[in-house]
Amino acid sequence: MDNKKKGTVMIALLITGNLIGAGILALPIQTGGAGLLFSSLAMIVFAAAMYFSAIVLAKEAVEQKKDTFNYPSLYEKYLGPLGKWVATGANLLILYGLLTAYIGGGTTIIVSAISGKTAPNSLLTLIVTILLFITLSAFTAGGTSFVARYNELLMLFLGISFASLVIMGSGHLELHNMLLHDLRFLPIAVPRHPLRLSFP
Repeated sequence: MDNKKKGTVMIALLITGNLIGAGILALPIQTGGAGLLFSSLAMIVFAAAMYFSAIVLAKEAVEQKKDTFNYPSLYEKYLGPLGKWVATGANLLILYGLLTAYIGGGTTIIVSAISGKTAPNSLLTLIVTILLFITLSAFTAGGTSFVARYNELLMLFLGISFASLVIMGSGHLELHNMLLHDLRFLPIAVPRHPLRLSFP
């Protein structure tokens, strides 16, 4: 496989890795109250909006032709110095929330799998939280080269995990529930859609 094709595959895998994560797996629970039809429509609308914003950001990056291109400088260009810091602060808040959610959710899943109980074990929870934090920090510290090196293995693991979840969950599928809907829950479901993707 030549470098261009390999690069395209790597980008596709990274995008897929962002899409199929804890956020999108939680969507049926978080948006289920609004109903399948309305939550699906909201997902399509937000996916289109995020695709458009990704195109805009990519276009800006290409036009600036700078190795040091970053989002804060883009915010400053269009929003001014104050807007730059407000947008950067909002972005940091979102990323901090995502990090907390991943560590908290991951810890809960691992502790439940180890102990076989849903009731928290304080010491075990603390140990798992610290180990998970160290593991995720190591991934982050490894940078993009680390991700590029092991991305295929990570995606394989993710694919197997996702397939396992689908197989296990299919036995509990009740088709008549897909017809239920309540628009009062749609405003609650809406913020979940942008956050399911960690980009742009």
